[in-house]
Amino acid sequence: MAGIYSPSVTNFPKGVVSVVSTDTTSYSTVIQSMGSFNYGISSMYVNSNDSSQLMQPMTFVQYDSNGNIQKTNQIIPVDPYQFQSSSFFDLSKENIVLDGRTSLTFPVLSSENVSVVFYTKDVANKDFLPPNDFFKDDFFSNYAETL
Repeated sequence: MAGIYSPSVTNFPKGVVSVVSTDTTSYSTVIQSMGSFNYGISSMYVNSNDSSQLMQPMTFVQYDSNGNIQKTNQIIPVDPYQFQSSSFFDLSKENIVLDGRTSLTFPVLSSENVSVVFYTKDVANKDFLPPNDFFKDDFFSNYAETL
């Protein structure tokens, strides 16, 4: 039907989707507490009200060392006939690192409560250096052996 229609805008005071922490720690506090460490995700636990929420694809977006955006799509391995609405799966082969610029997006079905737990290990720049025993290669120990 032709005509001019004025749209109706509905504002929700608390938003449609709310992210709630189990304590009062804000997301900015978590980012500031990371310091110079990065955290590699080894595994992930997802819990929801219904198992159909678990079948929704998850996308991790992170930046590589050249500044290019890398997207990793992860589909949770769920048996559609399982009764549990939770899943625990391995992400160690995906090389996903939480560095303050990594984001996770996934669709949330209506009337769902989703809990996500990351199991991580801290990764620092020193972890990628070859092993070195500083006291073994000390100048004075080598100097004393030549006299």
